[in-house]
Amino acid sequence: MSFLRVLAGFLAAMVIGIPFGLLLAVSRYGYGVAFPVFEVLRPIPPLAWVPASIIFWPTRSCRSLLTFLGAFFTIVINVSAAHVRSTRAIFRLRVRWVEPDGYVLANHSAGTLPSIIVGCAVGMGITWEVVVAAEMISGGGSQIGGDGGGLGFFIWKSYIGGAYEQIVVA
Repeated sequence: MSFLRVLAGFLAAMVIGIPFGLLLAVSRYGYGVAFPVFEVLRPIPPLAWVPASIIFWPTRSCRSLLTFLGAFFTIVINVSAAHVRSTRAIFRLRVRWVEPDGYVLANHSAGTLPSIIVGCAVGMGITWEVVVAAEMISGGGSQIGGDGGGLGFFIWKSYIGGAYEQIVVA
């Protein structure tokens, strides 16, 4: 069950982050309105959200939120900065005279695919670290819902118990 919550947070980051990154890259108005707020929140490390998420959300939902935050910013930065800005002028010149704007947006999406894959891969790595650390800090959620914790909670229990071989295996 814990894996499904983490996966749901990551999928939500992809579903929201990819269109948001395209919006920032393609629309000047969207960039002007949304980017300042994005840049204020982006430097906050995902682990800094752990105490607030433990206080305001149940521990089981905490993992989904932290997964979302760990992957969202990485995906948006990769989609908006890496390839879309460099291809915007090329596709606009090539397609301006013959095709509607929908074709340009489809080309932006296709040209951004390598950046989307890289953003998702890096976001998944950050997400994994954040979830394990959040489980260590929050106690793994064994008090609420009884799902037994997770890898981070197992590592922490092994550390407290002095079972160092279990820490190495985990």
